[in-house]
Amino acid sequence: MYVFAGTSDGHAYPIPPCSGLSCPPPIQRETIFQELDKAGVSWKIYKTDTSPTFLTLFSYYYQPGVSKKVVPVNPNYFNDLDNGTLPQVALIEGGYGSGLDEHPTGDDTAPGNNIQSGAKYVSTLINGLMKSSAWGSSVFILTWDEGGGFFDHVSPQREPSPDGILPADLRTNDICLNSDGSINSDPKCRFEISGYRVPLVVVSPFTKNIVSHTVRDYTALLKLIEMRFNLPNLTARDAAQPDMLEFFDFSKAPWKTPPLPPVQSTSAPCVIEVLSSITFSPNPALPGTQATVTLTLNKPSPQNITVQLSSKPALSDLPSSVPITKGTASTSFNITVPSGMTSLTVTGSIGGISTSGTVNVQ
Repeated sequence: MYVFAGTSDGHAYPIPPCSGLSCPPPIQRETIFQELDKAGVSWKIYKTDTSPTFLTLFSYYYQPGVSKKVVPVNPNYFNDLDNGTLPQVALIEGGYGSGLDEHPTGDDTAPGNNIQSGAKYVSTLINGLMKSSAWGSSVFILTWDEGGGFFDHVSPQREPSPDGILPADLRTNDICLNSDGSINSDPKCRFEISGYRVPLVVVSPFTKNIVSHTVRDYTALLKLIEMRFNLPNLTARDAAQPDMLEFFDFSKAPWKTPPLPPVQSTSAPCVIEVLSSITFSPNPALPGTQATVTLTLNKPSPQNITVQLSSKPALSDLPSSVPITKGTASTSFNITVPSGMTSLTVTGSIGGISTSGTVNVQ
């Protein structure tokens, strides 16, 4: 809803599906596609799955001629690339129902997905654009709807309320309800906070080689479209977003000649566990004595994994790596605590994701 309209119009929960012939009324709020039509800017939604588009949540979908602009991605997107007929704005909806949205195998909420299938599918969308005549004037923005399972040290961020509308569909005993039935002042209960961070990749001949440290949310995509085509903001949320111009160098076009994408690797190990802690016993430790180091995972691992080790200062008897056996959640080994230091830090890494633990030496 926020990607389409910059607001959920007071909905804190998903709109329930139709029951028999009775369907909940669609949202009346204006969408970015409605603004584009008003301005005479062409658009399409390419959907990967056969299920209805998310635009059906909004009343604008049911206006004459609008549904005709929602088409299957195959063959329409690829035909438009070949024929030079891409619209000025396009949205490609992911393939959640068909297993092409990059959910990993083992995700109990996804229909038997495999991240390799999703990655391969997405590569056809991006590579097809890079090979087409549209590449020289395009921006492809790839983003996801979930932050993943790993710990994120950055909290959700405060955001302005899109429209001042409070949740209208809270349920009995909802965490946002006070005892008198009023809505409490927590920003989470008033549409005044973001969700958790999700990845964003900007692919374009104009893209700089940067990692952005700017806080923005999905409605920044709306802000970019609004800036490009001189459209009004939909809500206070997209109006408050920083623009996305930091990603681009329109004068030099660093990737005017598109890169040759690498062949997708399908044999790399799948890292689905991380270390939750590295602890020492005893702590503090006596110099010149042995201490036991324990590496603990966030949960028992479904596969044998290897933890790469390092220390500061360097230890002569620290193994370069240790295994954690399938079905277990920890492993331990002994080290000799050197003299002449006040603390010792050991770092363990799984798939490049590191965790450290420190022991005081007294």
